[in-house]
Amino acid sequence: MERSNLERRLRISGVLLLAGLGVELATLFWSHPTAFLLFMFLGGILMVMGMATYLAALLRAGEPAKPLDTGADSVLEARAASKSQVPR
Repeated sequence: MERSNLERRLRISGVLLLAGLGVELATLFWSHPTAFLLFMFLGGILMVMGMATYLAALLRAGEPAKPLDTGADSVLEARAASKSQVPR
């Protein structure tokens, strides 16, 4: 089954967010000064990247789809061709 671009981007953002939460959760049980650095930098960067990917996916989902290449010479012919391809 082929996934849409939106679903793929949302899945990537979810994986980044979960990875960030996993790093932050692991560093909470580690009592060493390096744990704070990993918590802030590695966990924080993964979380920010996940949020940015999520927002970018939502913004790109609102863009209009690219027209089908029907070989039509005009926009009206392309619309007529695309309407005839849609099953009802």
